[in-house]
Amino acid sequence: FRYEEIALLDDVAKFLRPAVLEVQSAEEIERLKAANTTAVGFFQSQDEKEYRTFKSVANLMRGELVFAAQFGER
Repeated sequence: FRYEEIALLDDVAKFLRPAVLEVQSAEEIERLKAANTTAVGFFQSQDEKEYRTFKSVANLMRGELVFAAQFGER
C-alpha cells in the first residue's frame, strides 16, 4: 500500500501546481526540460488569445506534461 500512497501523492501534487509555470530565462526552461516532458510557449502577454488557448490545453493535460510560458520580447 505504501507505493500506492506515494503514487497518489505524486498525482495530487501535479494538480496543486499552476497549470502553466511562468519562466523568466532560458536556463529555467532548460532545467524544466531536463526533468520533465515540457511544452514551452513564448507570448507577448497573458491577454493574447494564443496564451489563453495554451493555458486551456495545459489545464486539460495536467499531469501529462509540464507547460511553461515566457512573456515579453522573444
